[in-house]
Amino acid sequence: ITLQGKYTGFRITLDDDASYRLQANTSYGGLSLPQDLEIIQSTEEQAKKSVVGRKTGGAPDANSVIHADLEYGSLNLSARQF
Repeated sequence: ITLQGKYTGFRITLDDDASYRLQANTSYGGLSLPQDLEIIQSTEEQAKKSVVGRKTGGAPDANSVIHADLEYGSLNLSARQF
């Protein structure tokens, strides 16, 4: 999944067992991420935030990637439990 946006937010709900890698960059925006996301790298400088992380669910070797580049917008990732 590739997300690019200006002045807009994205809300994505994933299955709790989903496995994925995340690379998210925001400028003047916010990030709301699942608590069980393993943060590999996180930087914050003035109004810019960058996060690289991963979640290993039911398929730990999955190649799914969420890539987000946002300006003046937010990313909200959450997990749906069944």
